Amino acid sequence: MNKSELKSRVDYLFDSFDIFESLNLEYKVIQIRNVSNTKETGRVAKFSVMIACSSGDGRIGLGFGKSAELILAKEKALADAQNNLFVVPITSALSIKHSVYIKYKSVKLVLKPARIGTGLNVGGATYSILEMSGIKNIRGKHFGCTGYLNSSKATILALLSLG
Repeated sequence: MNKSELKSRVDYLFDSFDIFESLNLEYKVIQIRNVSNTKETGRVAKFSVMIACSSGDGRIGLGFGKSAELILAKEKALADAQNNLFVVPITSALSIKHSVYIKYKSVKLVLKPARIGTGLNVGGATYSILEMSGIKNIRGKHFGCTGYLNSSKATILALLSLG
């Protein structure tokens, strides 16, 4: 890849970031990992970023980005999160409509509605995603693996199953 192709890619990512800011979306970095691959020339280090973005009114998206530079990985994750936005149905008690049980890979996730004043009684990445989506009262439990990647995907699947 020559410099002009790289510059056009960077310009594209920054243009998508301007669109991201025009939608008044806020984002939260859930995880940053340093990933390395072993190739013939030696180890190649890259960054992997997972970001949740939300508009605060019940729309949320989860994005993943991977690049050799942290800034580019973050921009890719922001663009991916913007493309994956969906609406979460929230009740008047700022909770969910009904209980949800989701099994995604090795994660088993149970989310239950709660009364006003209960708060977010969940842990890990699920807390961050539910907080960003605008849900204020919910109870939940993880079984099995509690890693950020799979538990965040399981949370997104649970929220998608509500609508």
